[in-house]
Amino acid sequence: MNLILRRIPLLILLVVVGLRPLIGETYDAAQDVISSGVSQLAPAMPMRTLAIDVAILAAAVGVIARRAWTRSYRRTGLEWGFALLVVAAGVSCAWAQQKRLAVNASIDWLCLPVLAMALVQEVTTHRHRRVLLGVIVASAAANAVECLDEAWLSLPETRRFYEENRTQFWRERGVPLDSAMVRMYEARLRAGEPDGFFYHGNVAGGYLAMVALALAGAVAAGRSRILGAGAVALLALAMFLTGSTGALAAFALAGGAWVGASVLRRWPQWRELIARRRRAVFLGAWSCVAFSAAAVVGHGLYHKSLPGASLNFRWQYWTASVEMIRDHLWTGVGRENFGRHYVRYKSIESPEEVASPHNLLVQAAADFGVVGLAGLMALLIGGSAWLAGVAGPGGGRADDGGRAGCGGCASGTAATRDPPPVEALKNSPSRRTVLIQSLLLALVIFGIRLPLLGADSGAFMLVQSYVALPVWIAAFLLIALPGASAEKIPTTRRNTGECAAMEPRPAAALFMFAGACAGLAAFVIQDAVNFALFVPASATTALALYAFAASSRHARTAPAAPSSPAGGQARPAHTTPLTRGTFLLLTPAILILLGCTAWQTWVVARSNRALAEARELARRCVPGAEVVQDAPRRNGVEDAVRHVLERFSDAARMDAWDPTPCLEQGEWLAALCTRGALPASPQGFDQVRAALDQARRRDPARAEISRRIARTELAAASRLAAESTKPRTQQAEHLIRAVEAAQRVVQLYPSDPSAWRLLGECQMQAGDASSDPEAWKAAEASLSRSLDLDAARPAWEVIRRFSDAERGAIERLREAVQGELSGVPKPSPGGPDGG
Repeated sequence: MNLILRRIPLLILLVVVGLRPLIGETYDAAQDVISSGVSQLAPAMPMRTLAIDVAILAAAVGVIARRAWTRSYRRTGLEWGFALLVVAAGVSCAWAQQKRLAVNASIDWLCLPVLAMALVQEVTTHRHRRVLLGVIVASAAANAVECLDEAWLSLPETRRFYEENRTQFWRERGVPLDSAMVRMYEARLRAGEPDGFFYHGNVAGGYLAMVALALAGAVAAGRSRILGAGAVALLALAMFLTGSTGALAAFALAGGAWVGASVLRRWPQWRELIARRRRAVFLGAWSCVAFSAAAVVGHGLYHKSLPGASLNFRWQYWTASVEMIRDHLWTGVGRENFGRHYVRYKSIESPEEVASPHNLLVQAAADFGVVGLAGLMALLIGGSAWLAGVAGPGGGRADDGGRAGCGGCASGTAATRDPPPVEALKNSPSRRTVLIQSLLLALVIFGIRLPLLGADSGAFMLVQSYVALPVWIAAFLLIALPGASAEKIPTTRRNTGECAAMEPRPAAALFMFAGACAGLAAFVIQDAVNFALFVPASATTALALYAFAASSRHARTAPAAPSSPAGGQARPAHTTPLTRGTFLLLTPAILILLGCTAWQTWVVARSNRALAEARELARRCVPGAEVVQDAPRRNGVEDAVRHVLERFSDAARMDAWDPTPCLEQGEWLAALCTRGALPASPQGFDQVRAALDQARRRDPARAEISRRIARTELAAASRLAAESTKPRTQQAEHLIRAVEAAQRVVQLYPSDPSAWRLLGECQMQAGDASSDPEAWKAAEASLSRSLDLDAARPAWEVIRRFSDAERGAIERLREAVQGELSGVPKPSPGGPDGG
């Protein structure tokens, strides 16, 4: 442990691995109007993620520099996949329509293999691996306890609070009680599925399944078996409470495969056969995976669906994604841009508007194009080949585990500056020392976590730590404390080089390695129908666990260290020379990535600071509901409004890719103009239009921005129509722009009944203002299309379907238009929402 604490890069990486599952992250600066009402946390800003990325890359640069100095490098199996992903990410970011999200998310995702490769270089002894696994398990235990708290305490209290304040809750957000947003929120609230410190139950379930199997491996190796079994049960219970069927199935499949492999390994003939035919077994396993995927696709193509509602939803996501991938074959749509493009391709039979296709390969192809798909396949195949021993150390050699006890000796050479084995044995830290150092590590992680929570209440931050912190420390010590009797090789063994005492027994090392591999397998299996690999916290844990397994593979397959040449330094046998190709492949990519990350961090930090100031000023500067008449007060209000708009403009200018400051500026000013807080004027609406148009140009594929523009123009037209002194030309101009914006919404989301309803309302009001029969005919067609699409929804769909009141309002609008066309006018409901 004292050696670990002296290594700053490793300490940084351990803090990142332990911290990420305990905080919320986002790539977007936009506010979530729903969660902000039931959470005591401030809106998460992208700065959290970018700061973590800078820390990862800075630590990786330090690791590469040290390896370059010693001219030794531990291969990981991820290098070529990382190189392909760098190329694919650069191309996709250049072509992405929402560049801010694409750049932020791509940088973060590229940092994950960098973290794994850096950890493999630093985790060189069994003691290092034990600490790394302890950090992984400790954060998972904290998440499991949070899941239990949510399931039995927090969620029931949230439901009670919501039921008592339901009407006021949605009125403050301007959302009608009969809207689909309310029904979706209430359905999720009723489900009561906890997700720990994550945002989705399926992600939390997959994360817990992965770590539970890794912990089971440590328990089987002899790590405090009674307490360890209780910890595994805790993770499994939390995984069950998340309600993730995919996580449970993946847990069962990976655990069953692990048990089956362990049984086969006990038979000498099978063990020898697998050792001799390792590459054939590896290819056979991947062939089974390919055959299973082909069978799923074949079933879906033949039956036009998959069995079960959940899998059928996935099939709908994938079939729509195929069209998207075909249109963006080489560039992809960019990370975090999937949801914006998906709605253009989905059918009305697929009701969900998802931000991910729920399949790691489909998402890689959609986000990064075929090069990104090749990069992800290279990561999966290269990493699994490395762990299976068919590439790198031990490839083609029989692995009987007999030398695993001495495998770690190679890491104790001068080249890596580790102490010799016998000296390391003498200096092995006591339990008291490990306890003190684990407390320091926990305090560092939770000390950094407090400001990243983003809460203003000190009591809330205390509540968020007083349970998670002791659970984290206890779970960490369960793995990190030395002295498990079943794990150590007795120091009295003769003729073993005396170094085996510092390493685990071969069987114990194999159990820990197999548990990590089983956890990774469960994670990947579930991600065939999930998206946890694209969530920062769960993906970081998965890559850290891979680093643990890869380091174990290095130790298990390392032969005796060769003697150093005269006058030279010995290189560890489990490392390879840092060749020019390896150096040219990794170092420039990591340095360029670090430079881009630092640059984007500076840009985003300045913009987010100005945006936060603008939001606070806007919250405090809310004029009354009536137009201010007296000149002194009106001048004061106008000055305050001008100050707010300047801060929004500063945020937009500082970050030329982020649409959030422009969108919020336009919406805030439009609310003041349309609600009567400020006098309506062409100049004011010109400012609104300019801000919203700028937001649309920065995020052209997002239908919601054009929808908001259309509604703002309708509200402006209604405000001007109510003022008889205003010329009708201004009203007509707003209505023309409303129709144009609504047409863009329909183009971006052609299967949305609400989009056609909005277009029909805009066309109807334009027809009323100009008495144009063609506009009325178009309005009738749009309203009819809206009703037809809603009727085409699946019979079981009740959440997104129009309510009786909404359908009745649309039918009355259509009847009013038909009356105008037939020459018998009928009164129509007023307002942009049709009454």
